[in-house]
Amino acid sequence: MFSVSNRARQRWIAALNELNRGHGEVVDALVGRAQFRWTTGAITVMSVVGAAMVLLFLLTQQIAIPGVVLVLVFYNSVRPPRIVGVTATEVLVAARGPWTSRPNKIIGRAPFASAGHRAEDRMLAVGDEKITFPAKEHARLEALVRGSAA
Repeated sequence: MFSVSNRARQRWIAALNELNRGHGEVVDALVGRAQFRWTTGAITVMSVVGAAMVLLFLLTQQIAIPGVVLVLVFYNSVRPPRIVGVTATEVLVAARGPWTSRPNKIIGRAPFASAGHRAEDRMLAVGDEKITFPAKEHARLEALVRGSAA
């Protein structure tokens, strides 16, 4: 996975601060993915593509294989990307916009001490959201956790 650029991280922090007005300043932003879940969008995509593939087979007697874009859309609907913002006292989980990749809505928050962080799974639980992180982002989270404990 590619590293997050400092410029993108600064944009995420600025967007999170806009969404989080009055609740403290966001000092860092991390990127991860929510735990697997079936969504209405994913079920719809599977149903429409499945029906189209069956119809295509019946009409042409050829098997169709879905393209990469369809697979990426499906993956983003069942494991949506999330941005985690960290303030001095709490952790925020925000949904990521599909076009700009910036946070567009805060969907969960928890005090920093009570957020369920499991280092062995590279996971952070905030409310109903369970976010898994790439190795580099998890190392950054670990540094933030150690810094807040000190």
